Amino acid sequence: MKLIQYYSISFFVIIIACTNSQSNCKKISLNIPDSLDIDYILHKAQVKELNLPNLEMGSDSFEIRIWKQTEPWNINEIIIIKQEAKKGWMEGYYYRYWNKDAMGEFLEGAGNKDYADGLSTNSPEVYSLIDSVYVKKVFPKSGWDNFLIDLKNEKFYELPTQSKIPNFKIRMDDGVVWKVEITTSSKYKYLKYQSPEIYADKFWQCKQMERIGRIVNAEFPIFIPVDIDSLIKKNPAKRSM
Repeated sequence: MKLIQYYSISFFVIIIACTNSQSNCKKISLNIPDSLDIDYILHKAQVKELNLPNLEMGSDSFEIRIWKQTEPWNINEIIIIKQEAKKGWMEGYYYRYWNKDAMGEFLEGAGNKDYADGLSTNSPEVYSLIDSVYVKKVFPKSGWDNFLIDLKNEKFYELPTQSKIPNFKIRMDDGVVWKVEITTSSKYKYLKYQSPEIYADKFWQCKQMERIGRIVNAEFPIFIPVDIDSLIKKNPAKRSM
């Protein structure tokens, strides 16, 4: 399966990623938030706490992570989609993890940077926010080819992150938060969308992310169901802003 044909991404930053040998250095093009972005600092820290590879360093072939957080619950979900480097087939893994109840109080007290830095200290349990993790191998209902084509048709690989949409302002704290990571051996892209369904009438990018969320929920029924239409009905004024 030649998945590279499914997407085309623009990237803005180039870093040099090296293994133990300087001769194995490679250039990685990054499309990421500013290094001081609090949400991204937390995202990277949770990647580390979950013992997931840092995709900013690239991947052997092709990998997508789709993160779903339903606020104000403390439950988070991830679908990890990988192309097996040598044989070329696809694999999918579902993660569900629970944050500790005191997460909000911790962030107000110790601060985001302390959480991100604290995981590498001698007492990582002091800074840990993840309570427990459940992992299961999964497969999309329509098959990998159909699922990836559906994502491509919804401009999945072309979307900017929500904060980069011209004239966009977030007006809702709770709801569904989607985060996306896409990587190859030389490129990495990160997106975040907060309650895209609320802004779908005004911003086409949010409309596409809403549709992508529906596709992901349908293809992987293991995701905790959220009534998106109900969220829209409860926030009609915000949707029209």
